[in-house]
Amino acid sequence: MAVLWSLVDSNKKYDYYVGNNGTCFRRDIVTLVEYPVPVYLKKGIFAIVWINKRVYTLKNLVAKHFMRGYCPGYTVKCIDGNPLNCREKNLHIYSQKENGEMYGWLGSSQKVSVDGIEYRSMRQAASANFVDRHTLQDYISGKYQHSLLDGKDITLC
Repeated sequence: MAVLWSLVDSNKKYDYYVGNNGTCFRRDIVTLVEYPVPVYLKKGIFAIVWINKRVYTLKNLVAKHFMRGYCPGYTVKCIDGNPLNCREKNLHIYSQKENGEMYGWLGSSQKVSVDGIEYRSMRQAASANFVDRHTLQDYISGKYQHSLLDGKDITLC
């Protein structure tokens, strides 16, 4: 167990603890009685805990105190997809770059070749050829003809 911090709340002193198994509890310093901190599911996506009138994401607390390589701003995801399973072994840390490559607009974009020049996305190819992205998509699918695109060899890679 890792001690998160000590807080003074209405003349009682509590230590808050988080475990690598995803549990969180508070311990009264005077009586040494432990109370579990309730875990709530927010929007069905991630587990949160309320500590001293502040909301904390449980997976970020576990990653911060038990996982190497965690920095503020990194994305922590549950491997099995269960937001309530915040065990250390079930968490994976992604940097902002890795997260952007997987889930950003370039992560799911298709490469396009226009007259032998390869572009990394439909948006980039459309911008270089002075048309809208939707116009380029419609031109490739055959729904729309455009004078700026006529005569160009456009293929999806």
